[in-house]
Amino acid sequence: MVTEQCKTGQKKKTQRRKSYMRHSLNIKLLIWALAFIVPIIGLFWIGVSLAMNSFGQQLILTNRQILKPYLSEMEVTLETIHSYVANREIPFSLLKELESDSELVRMNALQELNQDYTADIFAYPKMDAVFLKKDGIFRFIRNVNSDYSQQCDAAEYVEKYTEAIKEEDNPFQDGYQMFEADGVPYFLLTIKNEGVIWGCWICADNFLEEIDNKDIDGLEKIFLKDEKGIWKHETENEEEFFIVEQASTDGSFQIVAWLDRETVFRPFQELNGIMVVLIGFSVLLLIAYLVYLSVHLRKPIRNLAVQMNRIKKGDFSECVIPQNTDGEILEVYEAMNSMTSEISQLKIDIYEEKLRKQEANMQLLQMQIKPHFFLNALTTILGFAQAKDYEMVQKMTLCLSNHFRYILYRDNFISVEEELEHIKNYLEIQKIKRQTDFRYEIDVEEEVYEEEIPILTLQTLAENALKHSSNQKVTVKIRGKIEKGEKSEELILCVEDDGKGFEAEQLKELNRGKKISQEKKEGGIGLYNISQRLDILYHGKARMYFSNKKEGGACVEMRIPKAKGMTKQK
Repeated sequence: MVTEQCKTGQKKKTQRRKSYMRHSLNIKLLIWALAFIVPIIGLFWIGVSLAMNSFGQQLILTNRQILKPYLSEMEVTLETIHSYVANREIPFSLLKELESDSELVRMNALQELNQDYTADIFAYPKMDAVFLKKDGIFRFIRNVNSDYSQQCDAAEYVEKYTEAIKEEDNPFQDGYQMFEADGVPYFLLTIKNEGVIWGCWICADNFLEEIDNKDIDGLEKIFLKDEKGIWKHETENEEEFFIVEQASTDGSFQIVAWLDRETVFRPFQELNGIMVVLIGFSVLLLIAYLVYLSVHLRKPIRNLAVQMNRIKKGDFSECVIPQNTDGEILEVYEAMNSMTSEISQLKIDIYEEKLRKQEANMQLLQMQIKPHFFLNALTTILGFAQAKDYEMVQKMTLCLSNHFRYILYRDNFISVEEELEHIKNYLEIQKIKRQTDFRYEIDVEEEVYEEEIPILTLQTLAENALKHSSNQKVTVKIRGKIEKGEKSEELILCVEDDGKGFEAEQLKELNRGKKISQEKKEGGIGLYNISQRLDILYHGKARMYFSNKKEGGACVEMRIPKAKGMTKQK
């Protein structure tokens, strides 16, 4: 048995230690620091990524603007050469002389043809060569500034291309054709006129010679790419480069620049490094600050916990405030001393409140069970029995049974509807006892019936109206409604009679909330008791008003907070 108790105690101690660790200030400071630092680092890296993407987009736009003039000049050159080919007349006479039987005539014609087209190439230096083909004979006049070996490779491709042209084809209508010879990209423009196929080809790389590293920082490689993928280029380690592309107007080709990532992002990486250092320094400052808070908060709070445990054990003496206590902690100590003083006073107030409730309950019991009422009722039944009026005996007995069932077996709170039913039963008893024909009227709004009120409040008021009425045919009126204000709603219940009303002194004392001498004013005791019960049950929010009507009679009005569904007090 002792061993089991030890195990249970050890288990509880372990649970308390775990709970303390979960709710420890140091742990919470650490969690708070992580909750602060981790999102900041995450936001920083997100910000860096977004900034790098934005910087990359801006870099693309900037370099596109650099490439755009070169591309425009390239398109102008191609358009100029296109116009040249379209408008250039073919030297049919020279081509005819090339078919002469005289070797001298052929040599002179060939020389003149070369000179003629060489002058054109000089005028359009971007042309790599001009070619002519007639009767299956293919000739080309080359640009002497270009590589002869590459020109021969290109000429071989062009010759095969011209052989594939059919009689009905119109290659000039298709514009420039792209081809590649020995890894070198070319533009090819072909025209067919009266059995002669001629045109030119242009080395695409000639357009890129003017672009160098002075124009684009970090430029590693630049080339042309066509939309059909005819021009082939190595794409190894493509992810290591920052790629910028600028398309031509018709979209048939584009200039592609590969930039060294390390070079173009070097300024941003330097700024990134500075930001990392600053954030790291800020994190260190935050950690140092949290350590400072832990040292300067944990010890005072621990002392406060000791003082609170002392108060928990019932020691409400004033605690001694340590020297050099920070202002905020000092306020807590002063508030705690004030709280202990208030708690001591509150204990006295609670005790007094209990006494007042006990007194109110005793008053309720006094109102509930009145010996003279019970004895008078029994006497009335006896009179009916002696007169052998058994019907009245049964009626009086049933009403009396309902009366005592209501006052003895109900809670402190009851619905208005049930209270009104009880009042009707009570008034029937009074009619039978008094053998008088007094009247009562009930004018209560439908929504009021479900509201809850303290038991016997309306019955006490109705009883008071009957007891102090000099008129044997007194009329008792009970009215009820709900008054809606801006912030809350009040239940208003009013009991009126047409008797002589309150005396001036009695009315004055009742409205002041004072208790009237029981010897002289028995009715005043019941009204005072109701007022006290309402004050206790509704914490001072309920009010009672006493007045006399102009036409005669008393009026008692109760205003209580709307209390539908409130917790009943046993």
